Amino acid sequence: MNSDRIDVHTHLIPPFWAEELRNRGGDPSGWGLPEWSPEHLLRFMDDEGIRISVLSLTAPGIEGWRADERAKVARRINDYGVDLVRKHPDRFGYFATLPLPDVQASVAEMARAFETLSVDGVVLHSNFDGIYLADQRFDPLWEELNRRSATVFIHPTTPPLMPMISGIPGPLTDYPAETTRAALHLVLNGHTDRFGNTKIILSHGGGFLPYAATRFAELGASLNPPGR
Repeated sequence: MNSDRIDVHTHLIPPFWAEELRNRGGDPSGWGLPEWSPEHLLRFMDDEGIRISVLSLTAPGIEGWRADERAKVARRINDYGVDLVRKHPDRFGYFATLPLPDVQASVAEMARAFETLSVDGVVLHSNFDGIYLADQRFDPLWEELNRRSATVFIHPTTPPLMPMISGIPGPLTDYPAETTRAALHLVLNGHTDRFGNTKIILSHGGGFLPYAATRFAELGASLNPPGR
């Protein structure tokens, strides 16, 4: 077995975050939180031949917290994640959590994450409070990410447009579509051109994007005759 693999999609579940999330009603996607510990993860990595796992906070992130709480919670989560990297520098990397949709606070935490914590990139969810990533309100954040040639890991979260199918948690059906929506939104709004220095990683194999790329390209061109 190849034991030199790097896993860029490894969920981080800080114990304090998991407890607070349960107290706030749990994951709105209907998905339960698994038992998690760094020790269990390291054993899993050894069993699966994974040399390095890049940790990032799983959905729903900190969206269940009040807007005025998110910057503090993001800072605590990032400190926890980077502490694990420092304890296991040859096994873990880290993508920082940002307190979006507060752009000013997110730019500040991103600067701290790169300059003080030396993170490997940031994790962004497909939408924040129903605002998708290519919304112009997020442009100041993208400008800073672009300036740093940052790696951006995009993970889906609960979509705002429809209720879940009864008895079927969102990660089973909605998450692949949500990844696709976020990616298409970025492309059609020109983010891959305007912020081309960023390196974007789509989770879950890009959702449905690989299978529908031709459709998106052909029909998307009708939205903007010059095309992209």
